[in-house]
Amino acid sequence: MKKSELVNFLKAITDVVAEMNEKEYEELLSGNGKFEYLAKDSHISTKQLDKPIDPFLIDAVNKLNEFNDRNGAEEFLLQKNITKNDLSKISSMLDIYVNKSDAKEKIIDKIIESTVGARIRSQAIKDTKLKKSSDTL
Repeated sequence: MKKSELVNFLKAITDVVAEMNEKEYEELLSGNGKFEYLAKDSHISTKQLDKPIDPFLIDAVNKLNEFNDRNGAEEFLLQKNITKNDLSKISSMLDIYVNKSDAKEKIIDKIIESTVGARIRSQAIKDTKLKKSSDTL
């Protein structure tokens, strides 16, 4: 391992420890807590690390992040017959706020807009060609 890689690795650990509350820190030191690696591109909230995650839900989140259109994502969620409770867990994994009173359809809309919709909007912004100020003359 190169010196620069070691420095980056130790900085990452330091950042994680700095974000811990006292209880988490004490549990880590006593051996009752542990570090767990989660890839940044997994799109799963770090809040979920302390709870076992259903592999079906992880697969659903990863699949949602592959869709390039809203209709495909909606069909996927409807075909899977996912319960409202599972949709709430998926939204939590994606850091999407939902009310307990939200209907299943509204939760689906929020999930789709926060995943596929956000990606479509982002791509549209990237593809927009801006005029230079000298072009307006």
